[in-house]
Amino acid sequence: APPSAYGRSKAAAERLALEHWPDTLVVRTSTFFGPWDEYNLLTRAMHAFMRGESVAVPSDLCVSPTYVPDLVRVCLDLLIDGAHGLWHVTNRGALSMSDLVGHVAERLGKIHLVRPRTALQLGLIAPRPRYSALVSGSGHLLPPLEDALERFLFHRRSARPSQAMAG
Repeated sequence: APPSAYGRSKAAAERLALEHWPDTLVVRTSTFFGPWDEYNLLTRAMHAFMRGESVAVPSDLCVSPTYVPDLVRVCLDLLIDGAHGLWHVTNRGALSMSDLVGHVAERLGKIHLVRPRTALQLGLIAPRPRYSALVSGSGHLLPPLEDALERFLFHRRSARPSQAMAG
């Protein structure tokens, strides 16, 4: 029951694709992050932390974060295996967006710069589900979130300084 027109249109597209082409593979994911994406929530937060800036993040929106390298690997495996139908593919673990940023901030010694706020306090007026965490009924295809966060930080730290932490 998506609360927004955006979510309803995605759900309708999934239904139509699966209805008209039963061999379709539909992959749902959420709040993805990767070491080469400069615009995801975690990378933007890391840049702010390195500048000594605080980051306000929703504390009342629960998500299932997904590490892009893991997502790509599993999607390729599903395609090779001829999988079809609707699949939820996220790293195991559900938490608020502020807790997600807090995990990274803690590892960087910057937890004091995380400012949990409600979606309303942040001016996020578009309807959003408070709990949009995904669970796979087909087994755990991706590693736990903790493992993905460690690899994300390793890759961000080992990138060239201008790529990894430049502000």
